[in-house]
Amino acid sequence: MQDNGLGLTLPRTASADAIGDAVRRILTDRGIAERVSSTGRRLRTQDGAAVAADRIEALVAR
Repeated sequence: MQDNGLGLTLPRTASADAIGDAVRRILTDRGIAERVSSTGRRLRTQDGAAVAADRIEALVAR
């Protein structure tokens, strides 16, 4: 997610303060919001369920 600019990565040992800071940043960063919105629009144009079903069927058929 972070590599695509869609969120942040925190260590497993992140403190509550660090998590809160990350959430606040994600919710207020316009760049993240724009990239998430764009990605969402693109994903909604794809038939994800059908693609997933086709891939599962192909794996089962092996």
